[in-house]
Amino acid sequence: MSGIEKFSDGRVVAFMDIGTNSMRLLMVRVKSNHSYATLTQQKEMVRLGEGEFVDHYLQPEAMDRAVDQSEIAMMATTGLFHRRAMPTKKHPEMKELNKQARQAVKTMCVLVRLGEELDRSHTGVVEHAKLRAANRTHAILEIRAVQDCQLELWGVQDRLKAAEKILGREIQIKMVGQKTKNKTTKSLPAPPVAG
Repeated sequence: MSGIEKFSDGRVVAFMDIGTNSMRLLMVRVKSNHSYATLTQQKEMVRLGEGEFVDHYLQPEAMDRAVDQSEIAMMATTGLFHRRAMPTKKHPEMKELNKQARQAVKTMCVLVRLGEELDRSHTGVVEHAKLRAANRTHAILEIRAVQDCQLELWGVQDRLKAAEKILGREIQIKMVGQKTKNKTTKSLPAPPVAG
């Protein structure tokens, strides 16, 4: 089995190339026919190898250009908390971040949680989701699914209150690109209770 076959179920795959002069990021969605759709492609000139050939070590200034330490702390903290309780200032990992970084971590945790719920069945039924501001008090989560996605919607509904609190907006779920009688929904049945 080739490497691409492992991801041929519509998964998003990211590739990062860290070179001596630039860093590149490519994110693609691999399709079942082994083709792919590019989601984003970015390149940043960081000159990571500057001075490396003189003493065979990466220079601290070059590493600082490549990766900001506060960004690393925010990503690590998001990874730590995205499945646990929402982080607060009491957590040691959050204490070290400034107010703006703490809010960014909470926002990223909410977005990761919503994203996980949108793939709850791991069958790729949700092919597109977009969270956008409608106005100062409301946001719309647009979801396009290739088939029934009630399990994913229940999961999102379960996370909605926390998301609304962190984002400071009421979130309305709107199904797009489907033929349904009611395209906008806010009240869904309660998520199934394990037991």
